[in-house]
Amino acid sequence: MPTPSFSEILTSFIDQFAGAIADRVSARSQSSHSESKRGNGAAHAAPEAREQVQARAGAAVPRRRKGGKRPAAMIEHTTSALLAQIKGNAGQRIEQIAKAMKTETSDLKLSAIKLLAAKKVKTKGQRRGTTYYPA
Repeated sequence: MPTPSFSEILTSFIDQFAGAIADRVSARSQSSHSESKRGNGAAHAAPEAREQVQARAGAAVPRRRKGGKRPAAMIEHTTSALLAQIKGNAGQRIEQIAKAMKTETSDLKLSAIKLLAAKKVKTKGQRRGTTYYPA
């Protein structure tokens, strides 16, 4: 039996290696696809756990599902709480206000726009340097 040449051995090794990688990639993609289809439980447990943490921390507004619309009552509550925070602490940036209210800046954007449109607050500065003052 003749001994294989170096190039034949190398080609054989590369083919085996590429096949093993392809098998692992397809197995991973199939397992992640099946987990996402059946719902791995972690995605469902997160909102409940988040609500419990916020209830203990005394958060003003419970979180909603990502991409979901907020009810009008929640927006009104956030708007009135934002106005009270601005009246009590004039000259703060939205990041500072959000930290004090224990919420996210994205949840305060709409309320800030409503207060500006109603001329209940004034702003100074631009972009992240914007500070809010009662009108």
